[in-house]
Amino acid sequence: MSPQEVTVERRRGLERHVQTVLTMGVAALMAWQLSTIEQMRVELAILSGRVDALAARVDEASFERYRATDAHRDFALRDQAIKALEGRVDLVEEVCHK
Repeated sequence: MSPQEVTVERRRGLERHVQTVLTMGVAALMAWQLSTIEQMRVELAILSGRVDALAARVDEASFERYRATDAHRDFALRDQAIKALEGRVDLVEEVCHK
C-alpha cells in the first residue's frame, strides 16, 4: 500500500469516527428532546387540571351571585303583589264607602 493510500485510509477512518461521534451526539439530543417534550406534556396535563378546577370554582361562585336579571324578576314580582294589594284596597274602599 502506498503512503497516499494509507493517508486516505486514515482520513476515512477519522471521518467514520467523527460521524459516529456526531451520530451519538444527535441521538443524545433527540433523547433529551423527547424527555423534555414528555415532561412538558405532563406539566400541561397538570395545568389543564388546575384550570378546569378554577373554572369550576368560578362557575360555582357565579351561580350563587345575585344578578341584575334576578333583581328585575324580584322587582316585577313585588310590583305585581303591590298592584294586587292596591286592587283589594280599592275594593274594600268601595264597599266601605257605600
